[in-house]
Amino acid sequence: MEHWKLDTPQGLSALQANGLVVLSIAVAVSGALFLDRYFARDVEVPLFLFAVAVSAWYGRTAGAVLALVLSCLSFDFFSFSP
Repeated sequence: MEHWKLDTPQGLSALQANGLVVLSIAVAVSGALFLDRYFARDVEVPLFLFAVAVSAWYGRTAGAVLALVLSCLSFDFFSFSP
């Protein structure tokens, strides 16, 4: 009797996962700034939430923590005026 093995994709390396985290947060920041300036206000939270979800999915726990920290820092820096 043959055993069938599922071909699961290989996980991302640590460098790829962290690069994906930084890229997803950068896209969320740029998208939020663009939409805030030209189209809609208060769209930062859903964009950052989506970026953290993508980072947690592909970057696992370390990616989720890094994405959460980066999104909180960038939200604080770009969203609140002094």
